[in-house]
Amino acid sequence: MVNNEFGDVFVIDESNFLENFDKLISVIKNSSEYQKLADCTQMIFDKKGNAKVMNRQTHTELVAKLASNLAKKMGFSEFDQKLAELIGICHDLGHTAFGHDGETRIDKTLKYNEISAKDWNNAYAMMSNVPELLLEGEYDELDHSFEHHAHSRRVFRKILKDNNIVIKEPLLSKIEWGILCHSESRTPNEKVTDKIWTFTRYADKFYAFTDILDTMRSEN
Repeated sequence: MVNNEFGDVFVIDESNFLENFDKLISVIKNSSEYQKLADCTQMIFDKKGNAKVMNRQTHTELVAKLASNLAKKMGFSEFDQKLAELIGICHDLGHTAFGHDGETRIDKTLKYNEISAKDWNNAYAMMSNVPELLLEGEYDELDHSFEHHAHSRRVFRKILKDNNIVIKEPLLSKIEWGILCHSESRTPNEKVTDKIWTFTRYADKFYAFTDILDTMRSEN
């Protein structure tokens, strides 16, 4: 039995989400998967080729706070504000080092070795002992073998499994779709059917632009 802040197997649903929010965030932030984000760089280069580095853990915390603040400013309930913050904390759990270049390289390597997204998903599910992630039939991410937003959902499930936490529907789907929908380049607008999912999506985009802006300013 894994020893965590909840103790034994713990069930979270919409009725007890708020009272257990802080503990859930603590479990995620204390996981090895979250901790490694401090070593994952967001590589931005100035015109002289000098790297300006922010780690992905700092980026994640900024995105989560902004997502929560956006929900608050737009008059959403405390429940929705916390949900937006949780999605923000989880949105890059499966990201690679070296930004999207790292993501692209893994994707190309898997495709070169004829490993499909479904194959990779099922291999991760078996390796991580998360059988509920196993897929049968077709898989809708056919053009890519590895996508960080899809992998972030897998890692989120693994953290829950490792810490004996069960999140019941419909809350689980709201969190997971929020994670999946944060990637604007990979998730078309028509799939973003809940406003809660947009807060992390736009907070992530905002900080991507600020990273670039900071790099440009640093050249002067």
